[in-house]
Amino acid sequence: MHPKFLARNQTLGQALHDIAAAHPQREALVLGEQRITLRQLDERVLALATGLAGLGIGRGDKVGLLLGNCPEYVYAVFAVAELGAAAVPINTQSRLRELEFILTDADAVAVISDVKAPGNDLLALLAELRPALPKLRHVIVNTRPDVAPAEGHISFARLLADGQARRAAGETATTTVEPADVAMLLYTSGTTGTPKGAMHSHRSLMMASRLIVAKYGLELRPSVEMIRTMPRYLKTLRRLPFLIEALFTRLDWSQLRLLVLTPFYHIAGYFQVILGTLAGDKLIVMERFHPEKALELIQKEHITLVVGVPPMYQAMLSRPDFEKFDVSSVIISLTTAMPTPPQLVKELRQRVGGFVVILYGATEIAATTLTIPRDDYEKQETTVGRADFEGVQVKIVDDQRNEVSRGTPGEIAVLAPSMMEGYYKRPEATAAAVDAAGWYYTGDVGTMDSQGYVQVLGRRGDMIIRAGANIYPAEIEHFLLTHPQIAQVAVIGVPSPAAGGEKVRAYVVAKPGATLTQPDVLGYCWGQIAAYKVPDEVVFADELPVTSALQKVQHFKLREQARQEAEGS
Repeated sequence: MHPKFLARNQTLGQALHDIAAAHPQREALVLGEQRITLRQLDERVLALATGLAGLGIGRGDKVGLLLGNCPEYVYAVFAVAELGAAAVPINTQSRLRELEFILTDADAVAVISDVKAPGNDLLALLAELRPALPKLRHVIVNTRPDVAPAEGHISFARLLADGQARRAAGETATTTVEPADVAMLLYTSGTTGTPKGAMHSHRSLMMASRLIVAKYGLELRPSVEMIRTMPRYLKTLRRLPFLIEALFTRLDWSQLRLLVLTPFYHIAGYFQVILGTLAGDKLIVMERFHPEKALELIQKEHITLVVGVPPMYQAMLSRPDFEKFDVSSVIISLTTAMPTPPQLVKELRQRVGGFVVILYGATEIAATTLTIPRDDYEKQETTVGRADFEGVQVKIVDDQRNEVSRGTPGEIAVLAPSMMEGYYKRPEATAAAVDAAGWYYTGDVGTMDSQGYVQVLGRRGDMIIRAGANIYPAEIEHFLLTHPQIAQVAVIGVPSPAAGGEKVRAYVVAKPGATLTQPDVLGYCWGQIAAYKVPDEVVFADELPVTSALQKVQHFKLREQARQEAEGS
């Protein structure tokens, strides 16, 4: 959909009403046999907003979303925004302490929850916590209409039906909502410690959506049917300038069929729910990621855009039966949220076809840079692209926040119209991350070349200092992942006076059936990467500590484990 449907000063609700009015019969959501049009989506959002308003929920309130991927999640996102309230996405794998922290910190007045998540009894957790949450007035449970909720709970289906009845009787939610109102309170992932709630307004979310959609129009968004029916060998030529010009800038807009592999409660999924819906795309809902199920959906629904993170793509490509699935409809494989190994980009291009797009952003700023088809293969594999979005600037700075010369490593700083409003109830943390001019300091280390391409080297806290040399773990990790017998790897620094500061330790998870030894891994490194980057030791593990949302490795836990081992020795 053309970005004219995403006005700068619209609210999320206004944008949804506009796209639904323009294309009422266009399918917006698909889950199994459920196929929901934009008109139906808009009507259900308004009905749910009316039902929530009847509970006293209104402007400025916070509503937790403790839901897996489902159509009800999408209804809730827009219904809460319609009231001027803020949605608070929560990881459904959260345990008691994590759930209590977010609901308390966010001052949530209501939570919309599934009954259970895999391995997690959500309602039991809420029942245990509720006496300690005096501000939590309502627990709304996502169950079938014929299932009566437990005492003290409200049925989502019945609340929706009540809202529909009220609207039929002429009642509406009449809250005045402004673009500056906070629409989302999104907590950081916790890979570096205590989560913080990033406040995103309607304006920041609309600007992020507008920037991405405009970029699709200029570089990525094709005439889907023409490209989908091209012979496979011609698809490999789509990066050539004349084809890019013909297929990407002169053809009409088309509806993308979007498969989001990530959980909706993470920024990578939540943002795509908003963007895909407001762009008029068809969102294929996958309740939870499974590589075989994802491949089946790609084949069945002729998916054209896949959004995931590197471990998810690796899981699909690693299936021995991958070749039996028809993935030829895929035009864009978009990866985000963590560094993407160059080897994975190559494999996706070769085995899936189409374009591989790396999107760099953060919870606080949404999208910042992305690679595009015009980029040469080396740039697509080793960088996160350039800041080509309207109004977005990126610079690399030193420890005093002075800009460094091109090619010099430093912290990545971003100035963007999609910037958060700040961290909820944390003015000091906001001031530490965002300067007076509005630049956000990401905590990521990277470089920028003479053409403006950004390469992410890792987190500042992950950098290893060995005998005065700075070592960036991601570089070693990406190299080791090219080893045919290594499935996962994480590199950390371990204190070592003998090594002149820290020594390099690599945690390695071997592929099933592989028999790897430390000499095997170290021998693979020698002569391929600089000697000072070669690990001092290799620790083999069955698994690595990861976030439950995206399987992002928690390096800080490995460093703490190493510290405890050193103290115990």
